[in-house]
Amino acid sequence: MQKISFAIFTFLALFCASAAELNFADFGGKGDNKTDNRTAFLKAFEAMKAAPGSTLNIAPGTYRVSTGTEKFVHERYHIIVRNLKKGTINGKQAKIVFTDPEHGGFLFYLCPDLKLNGLTFDWDPLAFTQGEIVSVDPKNPKVFTYKLEEGFPEANNKNFKNYGPEGKFMIGFVYDPATRKLFTARMRDNHKSVSKVEKIGERLYRITLKNSPEGIASGRLFVLLSRNPSNGIVFHACERPRINDVTMYSSSHIGMVFRWGTVDPELNNVQIRILPNSRRMLSVNADSLFFDGCRKPILKKCYLEGGMDDGIVLPVHGRRVVEKIDDKTFVVRCTWGVAFFNNHILEGIDLKTGKRTGAMFATSVKDRRLINKDGKRYEVETVTFHRPAPNLKVDDFLFNRSLSNQDFLVEDCEIKNLRGKAVKIHGQGGTVRNCRIDGTTFGGIEIGYQGGRAAHNWAWMWADNIVIQNNIIRNAANLGLIELTSIGWATAIRINQGPDNLTERPNRNIRITGNTIENSGQAAFRAWAAENITFTGNTIRNFNLMKFPTDTKAIDLINVKNAVTTGNNIQ
Repeated sequence: MQKISFAIFTFLALFCASAAELNFADFGGKGDNKTDNRTAFLKAFEAMKAAPGSTLNIAPGTYRVSTGTEKFVHERYHIIVRNLKKGTINGKQAKIVFTDPEHGGFLFYLCPDLKLNGLTFDWDPLAFTQGEIVSVDPKNPKVFTYKLEEGFPEANNKNFKNYGPEGKFMIGFVYDPATRKLFTARMRDNHKSVSKVEKIGERLYRITLKNSPEGIASGRLFVLLSRNPSNGIVFHACERPRINDVTMYSSSHIGMVFRWGTVDPELNNVQIRILPNSRRMLSVNADSLFFDGCRKPILKKCYLEGGMDDGIVLPVHGRRVVEKIDDKTFVVRCTWGVAFFNNHILEGIDLKTGKRTGAMFATSVKDRRLINKDGKRYEVETVTFHRPAPNLKVDDFLFNRSLSNQDFLVEDCEIKNLRGKAVKIHGQGGTVRNCRIDGTTFGGIEIGYQGGRAAHNWAWMWADNIVIQNNIIRNAANLGLIELTSIGWATAIRINQGPDNLTERPNRNIRITGNTIENSGQAAFRAWAAENITFTGNTIRNFNLMKFPTDTKAIDLINVKNAVTTGNNIQ
């Protein structure tokens, strides 16, 4: 009996050991840039789920992946991976190519301790196309003829007719082909809304715009894209993901998203960039990296280039209170932003005054359902607190402080040539240091956010206890454009505006020191409606290059309480 038991134990040990190291080729994976590897990935992920802690090794090659016949209504991805625990996917010199630009790549859902090492991601066909403007209608400058470059997808494929009437989400951008700089002529008019795309010849199209035709001229380059609500790689409610030496060349929306309880993510040498030696004008169609509902994200030695929006976004989203049941129980409207969870710390804020309720302990979050309100259907859920919350009321916003990107670190990263901002910071406790930022259209580092109409804005995002240290920020604002114009948010470092009549300033306790700022379109540093601000030991060379009449200062403070601005070298 002992011999039999020992034999069984030995067999199981050998089986488990062999199951821990998996080769993608054993599941039918082929890196020949021809074979559809969807089935092989599904089989490999199932094997990894059956053996927690296993490693999948993908040999060098190009692996194409389709969506197959499966279509998702809310989550549009090639493959959704659920409940894969402690898995590692190694793919040095392995390139995964997704074949449907309407869909995102991989969505990892509830996959704790997941590691991605050495992989490269791309799309074919791309989610954008580009070509030369060959003629403009002399009677209607909003209509022009457009010749596609070789290697880019046709402009009438399904990706550009997505989600409702044709052109609803289609936008275009005009570039100078010699300098590859973006054209704009008015504040925020750097994109063209497209109403119609007509094929009139071999790779030849007639484009009709909705908005201003400024910048449209023969010989200029036009990039057409459609932003679909699906992202490159998404980590949803994943604990401690580790992303090392991973590169992405394109995505139909955001490059990588870490959301809804994806705590303690770490990214090392992640690159989201334009494909080298290609004529592509951009990498991803929206932000490069987005952290929504995370805790303690760490980014080191990442390289971001050519995104059509912001580089690194660290937001704090809220949910509006729609009903008060009693002092402990409230109904809140669900949004695409951060989720609420049982036993988390929440905080409310009055959008009209900025007054905060203080930390509140949520004992339960439940009863998600649909309701009809003001003629519309909303998804809501019920939040119950441990103690009464008498100061929380209908129309206040509620935030999850347990998942507010607190204690984040962005270190030794390089961010260049983006249409948006390099880093957008909200949340509590975080550091950006030793980074290099160059050529961002809408400014360098933005701290905090508040939209125009406070009482009706869908999100209020503030920053508290932030350090910006030893960074180099060059060519902030629209200095990468063909002409210097009055495009908005053209500062190198900006603590964003809150209404002057707030009882509590939303952004506070921010230290900015040892940075070098060169060639800022407006003020090098602007703070508005903030508190406890330190701006010391920074070097500023060339500012207000757009020469706005009101922007004459290197350091511009508006309604700021307790500011220290000493020891700066302004040249």
